[in-house]
Amino acid sequence: MEAAEDEVWQGTYYDTHSGSLFRRGIRLLGIADPAQWRWFRAELTPAADTLPDEVPAAPPPPDDTPVEWRGQRLLPVLRLSVRRRTHHLTARSGQVFHLSFGEAAFARPMAREWTAGPRLVCLSVPEGQESEVAVIGSFLRDLFRLKPLPQDLLVYGLDVVDAHLPGAPVPARLKLKSDDTIRQAGQKLLSRQAFKMQANIEGARMDLDPEFVHDIRVATRRARFALRLFGEELGRTEAEALRAELAWIAGLLGQVRDLDIMHWNIHRYTDELAGRPAVPTAIREHMQSARNEALAVLNEALAGNRFAQMLNRLERIAADESGPPPSEPVRSVIEAAPPLIRAAMARLQRWLKRRPAELTPAQLHRIRIHFKRLRYTCEFFNDLFAEAFTAAIGQCVDYQDCLGEHQDVQVAETKLREMAQQLASVGGIPPEALIFVGSMIQRLDGVARDCRRIFEKRWKQFPRLIADIDASMEPGTGPEAAD
Repeated sequence: MEAAEDEVWQGTYYDTHSGSLFRRGIRLLGIADPAQWRWFRAELTPAADTLPDEVPAAPPPPDDTPVEWRGQRLLPVLRLSVRRRTHHLTARSGQVFHLSFGEAAFARPMAREWTAGPRLVCLSVPEGQESEVAVIGSFLRDLFRLKPLPQDLLVYGLDVVDAHLPGAPVPARLKLKSDDTIRQAGQKLLSRQAFKMQANIEGARMDLDPEFVHDIRVATRRARFALRLFGEELGRTEAEALRAELAWIAGLLGQVRDLDIMHWNIHRYTDELAGRPAVPTAIREHMQSARNEALAVLNEALAGNRFAQMLNRLERIAADESGPPPSEPVRSVIEAAPPLIRAAMARLQRWLKRRPAELTPAQLHRIRIHFKRLRYTCEFFNDLFAEAFTAAIGQCVDYQDCLGEHQDVQVAETKLREMAQQLASVGGIPPEALIFVGSMIQRLDGVARDCRRIFEKRWKQFPRLIADIDASMEPGTGPEAAD
């Protein structure tokens, strides 16, 4: 055994908001001192993607702030503190091994408290045969009664600090099965939304990325719709009470999200206005001030008792095994899903006789809501059907995105006018800001017209979408049949 080497360092794992690196089986670790980035493959993910050949341009920040990489925003996921001693062993064959004994502690991003894990033993080989590592590793494990690490260090550390995996993938236990009752399906779907809300609260309150607020908002919308869809099975009175509470927090989330979308769109549309000046300081500062105020109100709500009690009630109704007595014979979800999906399609079919050019913005918004409900209904039951069903849902997203941008334009125009009035009421609006508001409203009107034209073309294809969804729900098209 050769001389030992001591090593002490701290670092932070980074990933995108959606957990795209994690899903590919690769890890990015930023070391604090000396500042450096390190790529790893997950130990238990042999099919991991090839490691990227470039790291973020900026060194790892000391305060765990987000960093940019390849046009993506990387967020801190887990802090890691390691102290270990490495011994170099040489076998009779001449093979060199590295045997490390160490301790690791973990912490959430920007947290002060560290949580220690058990002592770790690591056996590695710089080059040579893996079979020899396996033999010696097995000998050491039996000799010292060592337990293998249940996951790679990132997954293990997140479990130690009771944090969610990057991207907050929904647990497998919440996947729908064809023999679930309709009540069990509703409970699983509610549990999914409660899980998603919990997973994004910390990121939203720390304002790490606007998508955390967006994901909580989407989860509240889906939970409200699930309570509406499965209200009879879950208990109508409690379902309606919970829907009202979800509407309350959704409103606060919407105030922040609308300003985020407005900020992105104004900067995007400004770039498209050739020769126009940048967003005036007065407009930019007013938007930032409005967002700060909305975020402060939201953070207070997310940290308050009312929101905590709402989540508890949501989880209770999702876990309640008694429930109200069924009003009709108990149905399996595979039997109940097609009628519910067809009912959602029928609400949209009623609009087919209307010419898109004659629809008012309010009517287009109503159609958008129907598309959203059709999409949610289909996605709720996506586990039960094959890939053709998933592809059909994707077409719903195209309609919803088109109408969503049209609605975003309506909201942005209203807020711009309100902003101009507010600036004028507190001392006058600068001329460049007034010119900018007028130019931007003209640009938004053009975007709205473009959205209408796109919708008119797609609306003609809607009967085909209905046929595709219908065909993908036929008996024998689900995953079990495919197996």
